[in-house]
Amino acid sequence: MKNINDSLSSLSKRIVTSPTIKLTSKVKSLLECGEDVISLGTGEPSFEVPSEVKDELVRALRRNETGYTEVEGTENLRLSISKKFKRDYSISYDTDQIIVSNGSKQVVYNALLALIDPGDEVVVPVPYWGSYPEMVKLVGGEPKYVYCDADLDFSLSSESLKKVISPKTKCILLNFPNNPSGSLLSKETVTALTEILNEYPRIILISDEIYQDIHFAEERPCSIASQSPELYSRTLTVSGVSKSYSMAGFRIGYAGGPKSLIKAMVKLQGHTTANPCSLSQAASIAALNECDEFILRNNEIYKKRLNNFLSAVKPAKGLKCIKPRGAFYVFISCRELIGAKTQQGNIIKDDIDFSMYLLDCFRLAVVPGSAFGVKNHFRVSMSISDSLLVEAASRLVKACSRLEK
Repeated sequence: MKNINDSLSSLSKRIVTSPTIKLTSKVKSLLECGEDVISLGTGEPSFEVPSEVKDELVRALRRNETGYTEVEGTENLRLSISKKFKRDYSISYDTDQIIVSNGSKQVVYNALLALIDPGDEVVVPVPYWGSYPEMVKLVGGEPKYVYCDADLDFSLSSESLKKVISPKTKCILLNFPNNPSGSLLSKETVTALTEILNEYPRIILISDEIYQDIHFAEERPCSIASQSPELYSRTLTVSGVSKSYSMAGFRIGYAGGPKSLIKAMVKLQGHTTANPCSLSQAASIAALNECDEFILRNNEIYKKRLNNFLSAVKPAKGLKCIKPRGAFYVFISCRELIGAKTQQGNIIKDDIDFSMYLLDCFRLAVVPGSAFGVKNHFRVSMSISDSLLVEAASRLVKACSRLEK
C-alpha cells in the first residue's frame, strides 16, 4: 500500500501550519517538563469570563437549550449583535444582514469562500494575522500584499493601496486595530482610502474588527462601514466575543454586511459546520448586553500593563518599540540585533533565530514577526499578569545585553 502522504491534495501541501500554533506546542512541552517559561505569544485574554456570562450559560443549560439553532445564529443573538453594531460602531444592520459562526476565523473564511473565484486577488495589508494568506489560498485566491510603513506606525496609506490594486483584485482584507502592530485607521486615513476605493466599485472590503473594543485612545477606533453609504454597501464588518469578553473558548464570531453576501455565507455554513454552539450563543447575548463595564475596566488594565512594559524594556539594547493604539500586543523591532552572536557562539540571522534564542536561553516565548509577514520583529502579548509581564521585560533586557555585535 502506498504512503498516505502520496494521496494528500496539492492544496493541503501548499498551506503552512500557523507559526503561533507551532510556538504554543513547544511552549506547552517545556511547561509539561517543569520549565519556567513565560509565554508572551498567546492571543487569548487572561481575564476570567464575566460572571454575567457564566450565569447565563448555566441558565441556558437548565433551560435545555442544547439543540440545533438557525444556521446563521439565533434571532435573539443576532438582534443583540445588531444593537452592538449600532451602539458602539454606529452601523445599522438588520438581523438578516448578520451571521454568527464558530469564531471570527470561520466568518472570514466563509466570506472568502462566498466571494473568491480561482485567480482572484485579495489585497492583504502587512503585517497581517497569519491565517489570512492561507485562507485566501484555500479558496483558490491569490494574496496580494501591501506593506504598511513601520515609520507610520504600520498604518495603511492610500498611495500604497492603489499601487497593488489590479484588474484581478476582488477583495481587500483589512484588520484594524491590527494584530500584531496595534495600529488603527484614523478617520483621515479612511477618507483617503475611500477616495481610492471609489475608483474601484467592484472591490469588496472584509474588515476584521475583532479588537475594536480594545484601544488606548479616548476616541473609539474608526469602523470602516460607518464612514460612508458607499463603503457600507460593500463592507463586511467582522467581530466576535473572544477578545473583548475573554470568551475565546466559546467560539462565537459574527459579521454584518450586505444581505446577499450574508445569505451566501449562511448557505455555505449550512453545508459545513451548520450553527455555532447553542449554549455559547446564549452566553454571548449576556456578554453583548451586560458587559460594557468589563471592557472598560480591562482596557485600563491593558493600558497600565502596556506603559509598565514599555518602561521596563526601554533599557533593552537594540530593540525599538512602537507604542500600539489598540489590541493587546506590542510589535518590537529587533533589526539592530541581527548578526549578533550569542554566548553559545550562535549568530542571530533573523527574527526566528532571535525568538528561539529567547525561548531556549531565557525561557521567554514570543512570536517572530515573520509569522505576520514582517521580518526582524517580534510580537509580545499583554495578556498575562502584571508580575509576569515585569519578569518577562527583565528577561528580555537581560537577553539583549548578553548578545555581542
